[in-house]
Amino acid sequence: MGVHGTNLCQCDPQKEIKPRDSLVPIKCYIPAGTDCSWYKECLETRIACESTNERYAITYAEKYCKLYDDRYARFSDKGKVWIDAVRKCLQESLAYVMYPQSDVTCQSVKETAFLSHINCYKNPELGISFCDLSLSDQFRVFWTIKGALLEEFTKTVSSGWSVFKTCFSSSYPKKTERIIQLEIEPPKNKLTEKNLEDISVRLAYVLGWPTDIMFSSSSSKLSNPNSISVNIVISSKTYNNAYVNEAVNSVIERGLSNTLVALTLEDGRTLNIQGIKGCNDPSCSSTSFAFRTCKIFKVEL
Repeated sequence: MGVHGTNLCQCDPQKEIKPRDSLVPIKCYIPAGTDCSWYKECLETRIACESTNERYAITYAEKYCKLYDDRYARFSDKGKVWIDAVRKCLQESLAYVMYPQSDVTCQSVKETAFLSHINCYKNPELGISFCDLSLSDQFRVFWTIKGALLEEFTKTVSSGWSVFKTCFSSSYPKKTERIIQLEIEPPKNKLTEKNLEDISVRLAYVLGWPTDIMFSSSSSKLSNPNSISVNIVISSKTYNNAYVNEAVNSVIERGLSNTLVALTLEDGRTLNIQGIKGCNDPSCSSTSFAFRTCKIFKVEL
Protein backbone atom coordinates (compact mmCIF):
# COMPACT_ATOMS: atom_id res chain seq x y z
CA MET A 1 0.00 0.00 0.00
CA GLY A 2 1.61 3.26 -1.12
CA VAL A 3 1.76 6.37 1.04
CA HIS A 4 1.85 9.70 -0.70
CA GLY A 5 3.21 12.94 0.73
CA THR A 6 5.93 13.72 3.24
CA ASN A 7 5.81 12.97 6.94
CA LEU A 8 7.22 16.10 8.59
CA CYS A 9 7.59 14.24 11.88
CA GLN A 10 9.75 11.52 10.37
CA CYS A 11 13.16 11.27 11.99
CA ASP A 12 16.40 10.80 10.09
CA PRO A 13 17.93 7.61 11.54
CA GLN A 14 21.33 8.73 10.29
CA LYS A 15 21.16 12.07 12.16
CA GLU A 16 22.19 12.19 15.79
CA ILE A 17 20.04 14.47 17.94
CA LYS A 18 21.80 16.02 20.90
CA PRO A 19 19.44 17.43 23.52
CA ARG A 20 20.39 20.80 24.98
CA ASP A 21 21.05 20.93 28.68
CA SER A 22 18.96 23.27 30.79
CA LEU A 23 20.86 26.35 31.95
CA VAL A 24 18.57 27.03 34.90
CA PRO A 25 17.00 25.08 37.80
CA ILE A 26 13.65 23.35 37.29
CA LYS A 27 11.87 25.91 39.51
CA CYS A 28 12.58 28.60 36.90
CA TYR A 29 10.18 27.02 34.42
CA ILE A 30 7.10 27.55 36.63
CA PRO A 31 7.47 30.98 38.30
CA ALA A 32 5.09 31.77 41.15
CA GLY A 33 5.49 35.52 40.78
CA THR A 34 6.19 35.96 44.49
CA ASP A 35 9.98 35.76 44.26
CA CYS A 36 11.67 38.83 42.79
CA SER A 37 15.01 36.99 42.64
CA TRP A 38 13.57 34.94 39.73
CA TYR A 39 14.73 37.67 37.35
CA LYS A 40 18.35 37.39 38.46
CA GLU A 41 18.57 33.67 39.24
CA CYS A 42 16.53 32.52 36.24
CA LEU A 43 16.11 35.11 33.49
CA GLU A 44 19.55 36.71 33.72
CA THR A 45 21.19 33.31 34.23
CA ARG A 46 19.48 31.95 31.10
CA ILE A 47 20.51 34.93 28.95
CA ALA A 48 22.83 37.55 30.40
CA CYS A 49 21.80 41.00 29.18
CA GLU A 50 22.70 43.39 32.00
CA SER A 51 25.99 44.33 30.36
CA THR A 52 24.23 45.21 27.08
CA ASN A 53 22.02 48.10 25.96
CA GLU A 54 19.02 45.76 26.10
CA ARG A 55 19.14 45.19 29.86
CA TYR A 56 15.89 44.34 31.62
CA ALA A 57 16.02 41.55 34.23
CA ILE A 58 17.82 43.37 37.05
CA THR A 59 17.79 47.03 35.98
CA TYR A 60 14.02 47.09 35.56
CA ALA A 61 12.18 43.89 36.46
CA GLU A 62 13.85 42.93 39.73
CA LYS A 63 14.17 46.54 40.91
CA TYR A 64 10.50 47.36 40.47
CA CYS A 65 9.35 43.96 41.66
CA LYS A 66 11.11 44.77 44.94
CA LEU A 67 9.55 48.25 45.01
CA TYR A 68 6.14 46.61 45.05
CA ASP A 69 7.37 44.47 47.95
CA ASP A 70 8.42 47.59 49.85
CA ARG A 71 5.08 49.35 49.22
CA TYR A 72 2.80 46.32 49.42
CA ALA A 73 1.26 47.27 52.77
CA ARG A 74 0.08 50.63 51.39
CA PHE A 75 -2.25 49.02 48.85
CA SER A 76 -5.84 47.99 49.50
CA ASP A 77 -6.76 44.30 49.60
CA LYS A 78 -7.91 44.55 45.99
CA GLY A 79 -4.68 46.31 45.07
CA LYS A 80 -2.63 43.53 46.67
CA VAL A 81 -4.52 40.88 44.68
CA TRP A 82 -3.77 42.87 41.51
CA ILE A 83 -0.04 43.15 42.38
CA ASP A 84 0.27 39.40 43.01
CA ALA A 85 -1.49 38.64 39.73
CA VAL A 86 0.64 41.11 37.75
CA ARG A 87 3.94 39.81 39.10
CA LYS A 88 2.98 36.24 38.26
CA CYS A 89 1.74 37.27 34.80
CA LEU A 90 4.98 39.13 34.00
CA GLN A 91 7.16 36.18 34.98
CA GLU A 92 4.97 33.62 33.21
CA SER A 93 5.18 35.68 30.01
CA LEU A 94 8.96 35.12 30.03
CA ALA A 95 8.97 31.49 31.18
CA TYR A 96 9.41 30.27 27.58
CA VAL A 97 12.89 31.83 27.62
CA MET A 98 13.96 29.18 30.15
CA TYR A 99 13.72 26.36 27.62
CA PRO A 100 17.15 25.60 26.13
CA GLN A 101 15.69 25.09 22.64
CA SER A 102 14.40 28.67 22.61
CA ASP A 103 16.62 30.87 20.47
CA VAL A 104 16.30 34.29 22.10
CA THR A 105 18.22 37.54 22.10
CA CYS A 106 18.45 40.29 24.69
CA GLN A 107 16.45 42.56 22.39
CA SER A 108 13.65 40.03 21.91
CA VAL A 109 13.48 39.35 25.66
CA LYS A 110 13.21 43.05 26.46
CA GLU A 111 10.57 43.68 23.80
CA THR A 112 8.52 40.67 24.91
CA ALA A 113 8.81 41.77 28.53
CA PHE A 114 7.59 45.31 27.94
CA LEU A 115 4.83 44.15 25.59
CA SER A 116 3.64 41.80 28.33
CA HIS A 117 3.32 44.78 30.69
CA ILE A 118 0.33 46.03 28.68
CA ASN A 119 -1.82 42.91 29.09
CA CYS A 120 -0.48 42.02 32.52
CA TYR A 121 -1.33 45.48 33.88
CA LYS A 122 -4.72 45.69 32.18
CA ASN A 123 -5.96 42.17 32.92
CA PRO A 124 -3.40 39.98 34.73
CA GLU A 125 -6.12 37.44 35.59
CA LEU A 126 -9.76 36.90 34.78
CA GLY A 127 -11.80 39.40 36.77
CA ILE A 128 -8.84 41.57 37.80
CA SER A 129 -8.18 44.83 35.98
CA PHE A 130 -6.05 47.91 36.60
CA CYS A 131 -9.05 50.04 35.64
CA ASP A 132 -11.07 48.49 38.48
CA LEU A 133 -8.59 49.60 41.15
CA SER A 134 -9.36 52.62 43.28
CA LEU A 135 -7.76 55.86 42.20
CA SER A 136 -5.55 55.66 45.29
CA ASP A 137 -4.20 52.28 44.18
CA GLN A 138 -3.85 53.42 40.55
CA PHE A 139 -1.93 56.41 41.84
CA ARG A 140 0.36 54.20 43.95
CA VAL A 141 1.07 52.00 40.92
CA PHE A 142 1.90 55.02 38.79
CA TRP A 143 4.31 56.48 41.34
CA THR A 144 5.91 53.07 41.95
CA ILE A 145 6.92 52.65 38.31
CA LYS A 146 7.27 56.35 37.43
CA GLY A 147 10.76 57.22 36.26
CA ALA A 148 13.13 54.85 34.50
CA LEU A 149 10.68 51.96 34.08
CA LEU A 150 7.77 54.03 32.77
CA GLU A 151 10.08 56.00 30.46
CA GLU A 152 11.63 52.85 29.01
CA PHE A 153 8.24 51.13 28.90
CA THR A 154 6.62 53.88 26.84
CA LYS A 155 9.72 54.20 24.64
CA THR A 156 9.84 50.47 23.89
CA VAL A 157 6.06 50.11 23.60
CA SER A 158 4.57 53.24 22.06
CA SER A 159 1.09 52.37 23.29
CA GLY A 160 2.27 51.74 26.83
CA TRP A 161 1.13 55.03 28.34
CA SER A 162 -2.35 54.50 26.89
CA VAL A 163 -2.84 51.66 29.41
CA PHE A 164 -2.80 54.20 32.20
CA LYS A 165 -4.47 57.10 30.40
CA THR A 166 -7.47 55.00 29.38
CA CYS A 167 -8.12 53.89 32.94
CA PHE A 168 -7.54 57.31 34.47
CA SER A 169 -9.83 59.07 32.00
CA SER A 170 -12.61 56.51 32.46
CA SER A 171 -12.47 56.45 36.26
CA TYR A 172 -11.59 60.06 37.07
CA PRO A 173 -13.42 62.14 38.18
CA LYS A 174 -16.38 59.74 38.20
CA LYS A 175 -15.08 58.09 41.35
CA THR A 176 -15.35 59.89 44.67
CA GLU A 177 -11.61 60.54 44.77
CA ARG A 178 -9.53 63.58 43.88
CA ILE A 179 -5.83 64.41 43.61
CA ILE A 180 -4.36 67.56 45.14
CA GLN A 181 -0.72 68.35 44.40
CA LEU A 182 1.36 70.67 46.56
CA GLU A 183 4.63 72.02 45.21
CA ILE A 184 6.87 72.69 48.17
CA GLU A 185 10.31 74.15 48.66
CA PRO A 186 12.71 71.26 49.49
CA PRO A 187 13.50 71.27 53.23
CA LYS A 188 17.05 70.91 54.49
CA ASN A 189 16.37 67.38 55.71
CA LYS A 190 14.75 64.79 53.45
CA LEU A 191 11.05 64.19 53.98
CA THR A 192 10.24 60.86 55.59
CA GLU A 193 7.14 58.72 54.99
CA LYS A 194 5.80 59.98 58.32
CA ASN A 195 6.35 63.59 57.19
CA LEU A 196 4.38 62.92 54.01
CA GLU A 197 1.43 61.54 55.93
CA ASP A 198 1.74 64.43 58.38
CA ILE A 199 1.35 66.89 55.47
CA SER A 200 -2.05 65.35 54.68
CA VAL A 201 -3.08 65.40 58.32
CA ARG A 202 -2.03 69.03 58.78
CA LEU A 203 -3.68 70.12 55.56
CA ALA A 204 -6.93 68.44 56.57
CA TYR A 205 -6.78 70.14 59.98
CA VAL A 206 -5.99 73.61 58.62
CA LEU A 207 -8.75 73.44 56.01
CA GLY A 208 -11.29 71.78 58.28
CA TRP A 209 -11.99 68.81 56.05
CA PRO A 210 -15.06 66.70 57.00
CA THR A 211 -14.28 63.70 59.21
CA ASP A 212 -15.66 61.50 56.44
CA ILE A 213 -12.62 62.35 54.29
CA MET A 214 -9.73 59.87 53.93
CA PHE A 215 -6.37 60.83 52.46
CA SER A 216 -2.95 59.46 51.58
CA SER A 217 0.25 61.11 50.36
CA SER A 218 3.13 60.30 48.05
CA SER A 219 6.00 62.37 46.78
CA SER A 220 8.27 62.69 43.76
CA LYS A 221 10.93 65.12 42.61
CA LEU A 222 9.80 67.48 39.87
CA SER A 223 11.95 68.42 36.89
CA ASN A 224 12.60 71.63 38.80
CA PRO A 225 15.26 70.83 41.46
CA ASN A 226 13.88 73.66 43.58
CA SER A 227 10.49 71.97 44.05
CA ILE A 228 9.12 68.71 45.42
CA SER A 229 5.62 67.56 44.56
CA VAL A 230 3.48 66.08 47.30
CA ASN A 231 0.44 64.31 45.86
CA ILE A 232 -2.56 63.86 48.13
CA VAL A 233 -5.38 61.52 47.14
CA ILE A 234 -8.59 62.36 49.00
CA SER A 235 -11.71 60.22 49.11
CA SER A 236 -14.88 59.68 51.13
CA LYS A 237 -15.32 56.80 53.58
CA THR A 238 -19.00 56.66 52.65
CA TYR A 239 -18.45 57.38 48.93
CA ASN A 240 -20.17 60.74 49.38
CA ASN A 241 -19.06 63.06 46.60
CA ALA A 242 -20.36 66.10 48.47
CA TYR A 243 -17.71 65.68 51.17
CA VAL A 244 -14.96 65.32 48.58
CA ASN A 245 -16.14 68.45 46.75
CA GLU A 246 -16.21 70.31 50.07
CA ALA A 247 -12.59 69.37 50.74
CA VAL A 248 -11.49 70.35 47.24
CA ASN A 249 -13.37 73.67 47.44
CA SER A 250 -11.61 74.48 50.70
CA VAL A 251 -8.27 74.11 48.89
CA ILE A 252 -9.46 76.36 46.04
CA GLU A 253 -10.72 79.05 48.43
CA ARG A 254 -7.43 79.18 50.33
CA GLY A 255 -5.52 79.13 47.07
CA LEU A 256 -7.50 82.06 45.69
CA SER A 257 -6.98 84.07 48.88
CA ASN A 258 -3.26 83.17 48.94
CA THR A 259 -3.49 82.13 52.59
CA LEU A 260 -2.21 78.58 52.18
CA VAL A 261 1.49 79.08 51.61
CA ALA A 262 3.09 77.12 54.48
CA LEU A 263 2.44 74.15 56.77
CA THR A 264 4.07 73.45 60.12
CA LEU A 265 4.66 69.74 60.64
CA GLU A 266 4.46 67.77 63.86
CA ASP A 267 8.27 67.83 64.19
CA GLY A 268 8.24 71.64 64.11
CA ARG A 269 9.51 72.12 60.56
CA THR A 270 7.71 74.62 58.36
CA LEU A 271 7.26 73.73 54.69
CA ASN A 272 6.84 76.59 52.26
CA ILE A 273 4.16 75.87 49.65
CA GLN A 274 5.07 77.23 46.21
CA GLY A 275 2.01 76.02 44.29
CA ILE A 276 -1.27 74.12 44.54
CA LYS A 277 -2.96 72.08 41.79
CA GLY A 278 -6.05 69.99 41.29
CA CYS A 279 -4.89 67.07 39.13
CA ASN A 280 -6.93 65.25 36.51
CA ASP A 281 -4.38 62.42 36.32
CA PRO A 282 -1.50 61.11 38.48
CA SER A 283 1.14 62.91 36.40
CA CYS A 284 -0.81 66.16 36.86
CA SER A 285 -0.37 66.89 33.16
CA SER A 286 -3.97 68.12 33.16
CA THR A 287 -5.35 70.27 35.98
CA SER A 288 -8.75 71.55 37.09
CA PHE A 289 -7.14 74.46 38.98
CA ALA A 290 -3.64 75.74 39.72
CA PHE A 291 -2.27 78.49 41.95
CA ARG A 292 1.18 79.91 42.60
CA THR A 293 1.88 81.46 45.98
CA CYS A 294 2.99 85.09 46.07
CA LYS A 295 4.40 85.37 49.58
CA ILE A 296 5.47 83.33 52.56
CA PHE A 297 2.70 83.24 55.13
CA LYS A 298 3.06 80.81 58.01
CA VAL A 299 -0.01 78.80 58.97
CA GLU A 300 0.17 78.01 62.68
CA LEU A 301 -1.33 74.68 63.73
